[in-house]
Amino acid sequence: MREDTRRRSPREYTKEDRANALAELNDKTKAVISFIDACILLDMASQTGYYLARKGQFPGAKRVCDVWKVTRETLRAFLYDD
Repeated sequence: MREDTRRRSPREYTKEDRANALAELNDKTKAVISFIDACILLDMASQTGYYLARKGQFPGAKRVCDVWKVTRETLRAFLYDD
């Protein structure tokens, strides 16, 4: 199995993964960020994130066709308590 397609637990996220996710969050030219980057920022496994998104408990998660995206401003407000 390829490394980039394998599901990873939060313990396996590297500093580079977190830095890239934070850069995505701070990029003001984008209205949404990837679901996996949001899970990295919230320090949760992607499977848990998808479960919470289906229940409507993931901040800013929206399903567009078969792809989950997270609105940047909602997640930023949740993380930084704006």
